[in-house]
Amino acid sequence: MTRTMYRGSRVKTMLVAVFMALALVGCSSIPTSSPVGHIEDDSSDPGANNARIPDGPEPGDSPSDIVRGFLRAGAGTGNNFSVARSFLTEGEAQKWSPQESVSVLPNGTDIDSLNVGTTSDQKTMNISAPVVGLVDSSGVYNSTKPGTQSTLEFSLRQENGEWRIASAPDGLLISQTDFRTIFLNYSLQFFTSDYSYLVPDSRWFLRSSSTPTVLMNELLSGPAPYLSGAVITSIPDGAKLSDSNVVTIENGVAQVSLGAQNPARRTVRRD
Repeated sequence: MTRTMYRGSRVKTMLVAVFMALALVGCSSIPTSSPVGHIEDDSSDPGANNARIPDGPEPGDSPSDIVRGFLRAGAGTGNNFSVARSFLTEGEAQKWSPQESVSVLPNGTDIDSLNVGTTSDQKTMNISAPVVGLVDSSGVYNSTKPGTQSTLEFSLRQENGEWRIASAPDGLLISQTDFRTIFLNYSLQFFTSDYSYLVPDSRWFLRSSSTPTVLMNELLSGPAPYLSGAVITSIPDGAKLSDSNVVTIENGVAQVSLGAQNPARRTVRRD
């Protein structure tokens, strides 16, 4: 295993952390409570290959059909959730952020079993759903207390003669089965205060060709809040990816380009 290193032990330590994160791209760590996943390095869109393809809206769908269809389509990650976005108005499709959060339904609960509250004009709908876990935008998973409910509100209007969602909450609401299919568990690595040990920081991210970039951004951002004060990082303050903001992997080699503040290019090789 070889690494390109420069300017002292601080950068060397940073590169070790970079390597530990990127070594996990293409193969998940072994989860303790879910099936082991597998993803090929050379797949251009791994998420689309592993998740089912949901149905889009049909002509004449009612507001309830549109909302339920939109929620079901959250399990289809292909082409940046294009099927789910087809249930939204053109403006909302541009603004909706599916990876802002993930709410995980209990086993045995699906979208069709949820009760929908509708106003008399059918322009506002509310859905209350039980959730057993929440994943935030940084990939940190938190189990919820028993009985936790998530309330989602949707505004609808007609566009080109068909009902569409004009306002939808960011994030996904998916079953545990879909969650284990389209997400994988990864471990970022941070140091104990004496640099003697690496401590795993468990994160959940979509099966996606963009995962290496996501992992690197999270590594540069530091550990999850629950590890605050327990671990340290030697990554310099303000370190960030270059403007291209893409980590590429070719033949097992991850190319990491940092921005102007840290202009050198890092190469991490897996031999």
